[in-house]
Amino acid sequence: MTLPPTPLAALIEQELDAEQPPAAAVRFTELLLERHGDNVRAILFYGACRRSGEADGILDFYVVVERYRALHRTLLGTFPTWLLPPTVTFSQLPEEGAGSAAAKIAYVSARDFEARMRVQSVDTSFWARFSQPVTLLYAADPAARAWVVSALETACRTAVAVAKRVAPKAQASRDLWARLFTFTYRTELRPEGRERPESIYDRNSSWYDGILAAVAADRKPRAGWSLANTLLGPGMRIAAGKCLAFLRLVKGAFTFEGAVDYVIWKIERHNGVRVVLTPWQHRHPVLASPLILIKLLRLGAIR
Repeated sequence: MTLPPTPLAALIEQELDAEQPPAAAVRFTELLLERHGDNVRAILFYGACRRSGEADGILDFYVVVERYRALHRTLLGTFPTWLLPPTVTFSQLPEEGAGSAAAKIAYVSARDFEARMRVQSVDTSFWARFSQPVTLLYAADPAARAWVVSALETACRTAVAVAKRVAPKAQASRDLWARLFTFTYRTELRPEGRERPESIYDRNSSWYDGILAAVAADRKPRAGWSLANTLLGPGMRIAAGKCLAFLRLVKGAFTFEGAVDYVIWKIERHNGVRVVLTPWQHRHPVLASPLILIKLLRLGAIR
């Protein structure tokens, strides 16, 4: 006998297909499946471009894979992703050339993705992102889709549990979510304007209100949640989050495929300055970074 979905699961199911993705997002999905095939369990589209419904920016994807080894081919390439997921790459649609649609693509295993949605995880970055609206661009089969819904359901429950811990006196839904997002930004190394948390809520207020109502309607909370949330206080989450963010920054300097292209794309987009690098600079971005910096300064791309 199949149990009916919880109110929260039903809300997530509806949201996964609520927005028509940009054509560029569909094209990226096709390319990712061509590249990684059966190793892909799901592809999720989230972030600023998903919220705006436009491809005028960097599209954000999470690709959930079955095995890191199949993704990286070698043990040396697999180890950094296994040690500190996700691994992030930057890509542009090849048929468009300069100025084409661009994407930041994060790869994570199904096991790591699911584990980091739980309230017991000190890795705030995962559940904070995926308690927000998400589009499911691809699921390998119905079981994979059901697994995605379950993982996102856990992320939303974690967000509500932590929100009530960091903002126990918040009465209005807007205040609760804004204070939660302000808190989660503090766990990362990313500057955000003071109005950003409120704007995230305002753009999808019915979604966040729906999460609170759905969690409140569930009379069978999972065992151990209160204890885990008590042990992992706000201060511990902030300290752990900043450590993880710093380690990812160090890791990204060596593993962020296309990092140089990402920087060049951003500079050309915002300053109109076209920077051309040598093949050697592309192959060895860390070693070439002083020369690249000098070139950027000479061209006036940065000041």
